[in-house]
Amino acid sequence: MSWKFFHIHPLIRKFERQLDGRVWKVFPSSNLSAELTQDISAKTHYAIEGYDSNYPAYASKVRHTFSRLSTFKHKKVDVIIILAKKISREAIMETELGKLQSLILVELYPLNEERVELKVHCSPSLREDPLLLLLTDFLQKIDLKTLMSPSWERWRREITTKPSIQAKSMDLTTIPLISEARAKVLCELGIRTIFNLLSRDPLELSSNEQVKRCDGSFSSEIPLIFKYARSKVERRILVTGVDETFMDVVNSEVYFLDLEYHPDTPIFLYGLMDAVGKVMQIFVEDPTEEKKALEDFLNVINEKKVDLGHIRLQSCRRTCSPEINPEV
Repeated sequence: MSWKFFHIHPLIRKFERQLDGRVWKVFPSSNLSAELTQDISAKTHYAIEGYDSNYPAYASKVRHTFSRLSTFKHKKVDVIIILAKKISREAIMETELGKLQSLILVELYPLNEERVELKVHCSPSLREDPLLLLLTDFLQKIDLKTLMSPSWERWRREITTKPSIQAKSMDLTTIPLISEARAKVLCELGIRTIFNLLSRDPLELSSNEQVKRCDGSFSSEIPLIFKYARSKVERRILVTGVDETFMDVVNSEVYFLDLEYHPDTPIFLYGLMDAVGKVMQIFVEDPTEEKKALEDFLNVINEKKVDLGHIRLQSCRRTCSPEINPEV
């Protein structure tokens, strides 16, 4: 069985979906980030992280994850569980000797296309941890074939059998992050339209030598490019998870600010959206109207008593493909 097709994060999601909701509370996360789970009765918080890399998880990486997840989603984490395909001996020794308190390492070895062998490394006090016992039981029963066909592949089969006219003809440069130089590389690989792109395996494409040589970030941005492409074809925003920045946003006094402009022109759109999706927009059709538009916009902010903060662009990119106007 090829390591390349064995994905740990979907396994974690599958495990937490089958937990008894009366006993465990799972906090939502995006597909490739850690999960936070709470033992409701014991008030114990767990962070579960996965490493999909085929390279060993070295002690330095494990320490960094341990430090990062000690407080997660504004909660103090009591037990951290890391699942990995390979773990370095140094990391295992530090964990088993209790140097990294409250840490559990789980190594996964596929025996065949259906079953996985696992090794658990932790201090003796954590051997009988209730969530760990549930996880090991789950891993011993899991059918790996259910993790071999990620959602992009199922969707690829759908558009391959029923491709839309738009997908067949849409130029690659209409996809965010695809420059002329990148489009040229893709064309050399036989990818000339969005349909061609979405028919390919993103893992294989990101590891292609021509893609790697194109520029420093092209290879790492392939998964995001696929999300943008699918979003354009389906003409809707694709929400792939909930970033911790947006936790409890519906019940709070939060506004999202959007300013549209070109580098060589003034701002031509001021937008403000509240937590339930109500939008206020001010358009500037003439550069001479910019001052009045800004004054009007500031008046709106003052009336609503908005406390302006900011959201990292990367947080938005992880959770949605924002280039498409959704149908409201």
